[in-house]
Amino acid sequence: MSKKLLSLFIIIIFIFIIIFFFMNEKDPPPKKTSVKKLKTLGYLSWVPADDNIQKTGVVKYNRRLTYKGVNIYSSRNKHEANLINMSGKILHSWSKGINEKDSWHHIEVCSNGDLLVIIKDNMMFRLDWDSNVLWVNKNRFHHDIKVSDNGDIYSIIRRVRWTKSNFPVVILDDYIIILSSEGKIKKEISLYDILKNEIPVKKFSRLYKRLLNKKITRNSKIVIESNTLADVFHTNSLEIIKRDVKGLFKKGNILISVRELNLIAVLDIELKKIVWKWGQGIIYKQHHPTLLDNGNILIFDNGNEKRGYSRVIEVNPLKNRIVWEYKGDSKNILYSGTRGASQQLPNGNVLITESNKGHAFEINKKGKVVWDFYNPHINIVEKERASFYRMIKLYDLEKYPFLKNL
Repeated sequence: MSKKLLSLFIIIIFIFIIIFFFMNEKDPPPKKTSVKKLKTLGYLSWVPADDNIQKTGVVKYNRRLTYKGVNIYSSRNKHEANLINMSGKILHSWSKGINEKDSWHHIEVCSNGDLLVIIKDNMMFRLDWDSNVLWVNKNRFHHDIKVSDNGDIYSIIRRVRWTKSNFPVVILDDYIIILSSEGKIKKEISLYDILKNEIPVKKFSRLYKRLLNKKITRNSKIVIESNTLADVFHTNSLEIIKRDVKGLFKKGNILISVRELNLIAVLDIELKKIVWKWGQGIIYKQHHPTLLDNGNILIFDNGNEKRGYSRVIEVNPLKNRIVWEYKGDSKNILYSGTRGASQQLPNGNVLITESNKGHAFEINKKGKVVWDFYNPHINIVEKERASFYRMIKLYDLEKYPFLKNL
């Protein structure tokens, strides 16, 4: 055989090998969403949805057992909020990209149909029903908004602050801030001034050592982000108590959740003191405590990797005792390592937001799922779903008269 024929033969064999390899190469197995994977998520806009990517919108609706109303939510990576009916149909949307790089963190609808929006650590703004910007307030707002009966707006902001107790250290202090309906600051209350004795001394010592190592002084220019050692509170929820609760709370007190202290507390903001506290050693990284009609408090208790699940609990604040809890079942474990919410409805049902799965569902008090919703905003290629911070059901026609027109 000539050298030319031998070379041609080798080339042909080589080509056949390449073709055979590509024809028989198998696609990599699909990724599976493990509980462990979900437990490592932080405040991501997109979350893994490998095992439920086919579920979008309302996937279960028991008309007889659900509580009637419309639901409002906002995807974490978008600049819009949607009102949907129980079938998942969008009834109305607000949308406004003040800064296209910043997604909406939290939203709160007002009684007249205006929408309050937080862009985390950046601003709060108010939109009317047609998404026209009414005002913008640029402070480090984060996590929650509540509107009082007189139209005042309560929220939370952060500021860098040097402290003098135990060790001279710099922290992120949370402030409860009260705005007028036009967005002007009326009052602010430092949570450090009220809660400083709740902060473990070892946290101050760790901060002090870090400052010494980095040679940071009071003259240093300091920018502190959330989820750092100096984020000593990370207050993630507030609620205005709107009626007296005999022996415990007064109308106008503020119910808050302080994530980094694993603490639920009620504050008298006029006296600037704690009137009730609970949770340390029992709950972990909790969110969204709400006062129920029976005087108990409903909490989304996130839990951690060691515990392995989240739970929604109802706490009797007079006895400091858990009287009800829901944590899913062996097939569908409730877990959202960060974020999350729970709302009790007038018929006793509870609407639960499992934020880190882009998932919300309604259960009755026996734990039966009667309504089930998965955020339809998905990335099919990456098998990811957009998360959302909190879903809330609106049903009170006196409080929200615009619902009559939907």
